[in-house]
Amino acid sequence: MFTLNRRTVAGLAAFAALAGAAAPQAAAPQAAEAAAYCDNWALPSQLDIRQGNGWRVMAYSPKKFKYTAVAQDARGTIRMRGTVRLTRFDTSGSRPQVRFIATWNTGGVGTYTGRIDADGLMTGKTADKFGRNATTWHNADTLDCNG
Repeated sequence: MFTLNRRTVAGLAAFAALAGAAAPQAAAPQAAEAAAYCDNWALPSQLDIRQGNGWRVMAYSPKKFKYTAVAQDARGTIRMRGTVRLTRFDTSGSRPQVRFIATWNTGGVGTYTGRIDADGLMTGKTADKFGRNATTWHNADTLDCNG
């Protein structure tokens, strides 16, 4: 266990006080420190969805709001093919919302709901059409801002 004796703590406090007195006024926050904000996120050209249970959904070749997709298990084996349809992509307001439905050749249907954070990362929860097998998800890539 790491411990400091009183003399060390007092010395550090004195040094910090002197350094603070000699330092110029604090500068304004850097642009990178300011919260990012976008009111018009770009519709992604592909999705790389990573699920909390180890599965991965890759959706590509969008035609309007519908993507061709494959699903891999935790070992990387493609287990399903199908489509992902974006049913909500609301970028308005301070909490942009997303929702999409994955329909698989096995008859399975997955519902993904979530939001877009200030940095353009989509995250949320997913479950099958009956609300079973719920887990978290996130898109591996951040979205681009259109303005």
